[in-house]
Amino acid sequence: MISAIAHATVIIISAKNLILFFYVKKTQPTWQMFKISILFASNQGPFHFLRVLALLTMIIGASSAMAQCANFGAFNIGDDVEITCTDSCITLLSPSIASVAASGSDYEIEEIDYALPYPFNQGTVAISTGDDDFAAATNVPIGFTFNFYGNDYTQCRISPNGWISFDLSENAPYNPPGTIPGANMPLNSIMPVYSDLNPSTCGNVRYNTYGVAPCREFVVSYNAVCQYSCSSNQVSAEIVLYEGTDAIEIYLGNRPTCGWGNASVGIQNANGTQGLSPEGFNTGNWSASNEAWRFASSEVVEGTTMWYEGDTFLGIGNSLDFCSGQSTTVTGWFSQLPVGSFCTEFDVVVSSAGGSVNNNQIDWAIVSENGATMLADDAPFTGAVCLQNGCYSVQMFDSGGNG
Repeated sequence: MISAIAHATVIIISAKNLILFFYVKKTQPTWQMFKISILFASNQGPFHFLRVLALLTMIIGASSAMAQCANFGAFNIGDDVEITCTDSCITLLSPSIASVAASGSDYEIEEIDYALPYPFNQGTVAISTGDDDFAAATNVPIGFTFNFYGNDYTQCRISPNGWISFDLSENAPYNPPGTIPGANMPLNSIMPVYSDLNPSTCGNVRYNTYGVAPCREFVVSYNAVCQYSCSSNQVSAEIVLYEGTDAIEIYLGNRPTCGWGNASVGIQNANGTQGLSPEGFNTGNWSASNEAWRFASSEVVEGTTMWYEGDTFLGIGNSLDFCSGQSTTVTGWFSQLPVGSFCTEFDVVVSSAGGSVNNNQIDWAIVSENGATMLADDAPFTGAVCLQNGCYSVQMFDSGGNG
């Protein structure tokens, strides 16, 4: 699912319409497309690659206006592969299915790279004075409908003590009174750093909604907020909620230990019976910096892969026989589109030669926008062509029926 397996799994995904994956052998996501790198050594024995990583960019709608949204998931292409100079051919494989982030209540945690999407000091100030729950910002608009543990919400309550709740009347003690999940912890909540904080001394809490539908992101940032009992120790953390996929990201910039008080990171449902916390970050007096996690449910989608070497189209399908005598990069685009919809245009190019009585005087090709030939032949022809959203029957003939 969403947890990465070191040296064998890939991660990230993009979405309900077009999915692009970027492979590089890492177990953390990246914002690129899906790429497999194959390296060949000159005279130095076997080198392995097929590094995997995955990300994606999604395209909604397919005909007119298209929006690109970030999405996430899991995609497994198996173990590493070894290639030598004497045996420089390989069969590249990609699955026909992938897990993508989707609404639900079956959350999993994935540790991700710490790459803060928005500065902590950016956004509208929600809290800069006051302490504990009486200073909480209530009825804060998310900017879109967000599904959390199976329920839809358009507003939230932001506490100065490092948590937000979708229960607009939620109150919780200033210091974590238990562990996640638990009925005494903030209910129906996301906790980037639940701790006794005091923005009256220093720092502030900010929020904003970024992007345009259907790819908006709601962000809450704790910007250098002082700990109540250790006012010289500042805490910074951020929540990012994604429209459509309902994925949650938590970025923990800094949380020093304090002589008094604990801290918790995680999520839990409306009655405290279900919840998740990253290992080592449940309630305790821990310190941390530059940590990040993604919480998401998932669904399985089907698709196919189109393979390229640079701008040269190599083939389409879940496998590719590939040979090379030099270092090169093979790029695969894993896509899933509704039948009848396209994310790109294709030209049918037809040329004619020969006389009226000659067969096969017509040559034709289906060519993508970037010039890649998807299928080419002469006439008469009856066969199939596979594009991003499925396979289609193709017939080519002339008025005389003889090519």
